[in-house]
Amino acid sequence: MTKTVRRRARAAVLGVTAIWGVTFPLNTLALGHVSPEALTFWRFCLAALGLGVVALVGRRRVERSSLIAGTTSGVALFGGYLAQVEGQRFVAPSIAGFLTGLSVVLVPLLVVALGRRPSRRQLLGIALAAIALLILSFPQGHASLLGVALELACALFFAAQIVILEQLGTPADAIVTSTVQMATIAVAALLTAPLVGGSLLPRHPGAVAVAAIVYDGVAASAVAFLVQAWALAHADSVEISVIYAAEPVFAVVASIAFGLGGLSLGAGFAGVLAMVAILLASVAPGEGRRTASP
Repeated sequence: MTKTVRRRARAAVLGVTAIWGVTFPLNTLALGHVSPEALTFWRFCLAALGLGVVALVGRRRVERSSLIAGTTSGVALFGGYLAQVEGQRFVAPSIAGFLTGLSVVLVPLLVVALGRRPSRRQLLGIALAAIALLILSFPQGHASLLGVALELACALFFAAQIVILEQLGTPADAIVTSTVQMATIAVAALLTAPLVGGSLLPRHPGAVAVAAIVYDGVAASAVAFLVQAWALAHADSVEISVIYAAEPVFAVVASIAFGLGGLSLGAGFAGVLAMVAILLASVAPGEGRRTASP
C-alpha cells in the first residue's frame, strides 16, 4: 500500500462526510412528507439497485467473502439506523447526536479488543474529535435511560460496521460487498417496518421527499458506502473513524445553506478541533497503522 493511495482514501472519506452532512437538513425537511422507515427502505433499495447494475455491467463475481462482509456489515449498519431512530423518541436531538458520534471513540476500543494498539497521535486525535462532537452537539434537554442506551447501541453498531469492513473487505470486492450491504439494509427495513408501526409509503409524496430519497440513495448510500468500503481496504479504521468527526461540521454548513441555522463561535471552534483531530490521526506513526490479519 503506497502513501499516495492511503492519502486518497482519507480524502475520499472526508468527501463522504461532506455528502452525509447534507443529509441532516435535507432529511429534516423530508421527514414532514415521509416516515423514517419509508425513507430508509427506499433509500437503500435505490442504492442496492444502482450498485447492482454497476456490478452486473462490470461482470463482478460474487465471492463468498463479499457475501459475508456485505451481510454482516449491512446488519450492523441497519442496527445502528434502527437504534438511532428509536432512541430519538426518548432523548433530545442534541443528546442523540453526541451519543451517536461516540462511534469515533468506540472504533479504537474495538480495534484494541482485536489486538491492535492505536498510536499516541491517533489517541490524541480521538480525544479532540470527542471534544469537537461535544461542543457541536452541546447535549441538553430530556433523556431517558432507554433512549441513552439505544443511542449508545447505535454508536456501537456504527463502530462495528467500520471494523467489520476493515477486517473482511477487499478492494476488488468493494462493489459487490457494498451492493450486498445495501440490499441487506433494504430487506431488514422491509421486515422490521411492521414491527415498529412504520409505513413504507410516503405520507405526502412530493419534490422534497423524492429529492431526499434520490440524494440519500445515490450519493449518501451507493456512492458513500462504496467509497467507505474501498477506503477501509487502504486505510486504518481508527483514521477513518476520526475523519467522521467532520460530518457534523459539514452538517452545520449545510444547515446554514438550507436556511435552517447559523454559524456560532462554538461551532467554528469545534470545526477547527475536528480538522486538527483528523490531521493527527492521519499522520500517525507506524505503530497505529493497519497490519495484516492473522
